Amino acid sequence: MARNTALFLDAALKRRTFLACSAAGMALPRALLAVGQRASGVSLLDYVPASERAALASGQSRYDCSAALTAALASNAGFIAIPAGRYPMLNPVQFTPHLAGRFAPGPQIIGDGPGRTILENRLGSSALFSFDSGASANDFYAITDLGLSGFSVEAVGQGNAATAIHLRGCYMTTLEDIHINGTHSNGLVIECRDGDNDGSNMVSLTRVRIENCTGWGIQAAGTPGHNEISFLRMQNVFVQNCGTDDGLDIPSSGGMRYKGQMLDMQDCGFTINRNVGMFIPGEAGLAINTAIRSTAFENNHGRHLMCTGTSVFSARNIQFFNNDANRASTACEFRGDHFTVRQVSFDDVTVRATPANSPYTAFSFSGANLEMPSCAVRNVIWEYFGFPGQQKAAGMAVQ
Repeated sequence: MARNTALFLDAALKRRTFLACSAAGMALPRALLAVGQRASGVSLLDYVPASERAALASGQSRYDCSAALTAALASNAGFIAIPAGRYPMLNPVQFTPHLAGRFAPGPQIIGDGPGRTILENRLGSSALFSFDSGASANDFYAITDLGLSGFSVEAVGQGNAATAIHLRGCYMTTLEDIHINGTHSNGLVIECRDGDNDGSNMVSLTRVRIENCTGWGIQAAGTPGHNEISFLRMQNVFVQNCGTDDGLDIPSSGGMRYKGQMLDMQDCGFTINRNVGMFIPGEAGLAINTAIRSTAFENNHGRHLMCTGTSVFSARNIQFFNNDANRASTACEFRGDHFTVRQVSFDDVTVRATPANSPYTAFSFSGANLEMPSCAVRNVIWEYFGFPGQQKAAGMAVQ
């Protein structure tokens, strides 16, 4: 009986969401309300002056919409619809949970699609969106069922735009059909500084594109000692042209920085990022159980994939490509100088690097804390490789 009631409620919520979005002139979003949330919703346009609405829809308004979006969030509506248009945002938009115990429902912010609903990120500091549960080192709180769907966050102005989206203490969160373009910081931040109390769990990124950020495209690494960014799922996520050349041994920016538990990445791409495509730092609280499938690393500068500490890492159906204009010195580097590197497995890999990529090492394993017998690289196709200065592996044998 309980299951039937839940199914009925889910169907009713979806139908009411459809009707509300239709009334706002919007397409039905793929990310629908979670079972149990209120189905009542508001439009962002309800909170801006009537005289500005047409100009916002046509992209001609310079009205600051950040206060309107903050007010819409404060209404505690089930969802906020943002129709097609350009919406200047000059101040941070912060969600303060309406706590009822340890868990507080988050909103659904639903646009009309990337490139149609555009939030102009004009901030110079802080983050445009901040969803923070308010947890502390001694108190656990979480935002649940947060959903962001169908819009672009685009840096506009003097190229001074801050982080686009910041998450802390978020459970069962979905980012779907989101485009982040240009920040002088990180694109998406999933923060964990207090371990279990503020670690985000069950975060899903689907059809997300992040590009042209001078920091990290995705910064999702817990502080030393903590790896409670758990059950992060990424599918059809594309990170391009992020980072700033730093020449550092340990990269300070690039495509993605990650340290957590149970990362499931499938059908993703990292291209033309500076310093590194993806970096897994070795720290107290190792990254544990990372699984990457059907993912491309193309034309990243410096390294495609770097790890300085991990336990159980597997990659299947992976490609590492470079051309003459975008060079890397190493495709994959696993370094156990200070922290454990164990149970690393690559299978079904394609490697390609043009003659100008020299010197170049495809797979490098090193360090006193590397447990080499537990690591393996198998079934590699050397599609366009082996020019002077290029080597297949250092520190291990490729099977």
